[in-house]
Amino acid sequence: TGCSAELCQHGLNGYVFQTGDVNQLASYLSAMLTMPEDERTKMGNASLEIVSNYSFEVIRQNLKSLL
Repeated sequence: TGCSAELCQHGLNGYVFQTGDVNQLASYLSAMLTMPEDERTKMGNASLEIVSNYSFEVIRQNLKSLL
């Protein structure tokens, strides 16, 4: 709930589920708990890459290009 769709890309760096769907949440939590470590690491690295697009410097450069 409240997460930007750009930050959580289903299956790439996390899972998206309907708010209140506890069965789906439980399923995704189970998947994460049984996922091999290298797959979890890939998801974490994907998250780091995604959030790097929202750094102050990137935002500053994007705004500067609009001027």
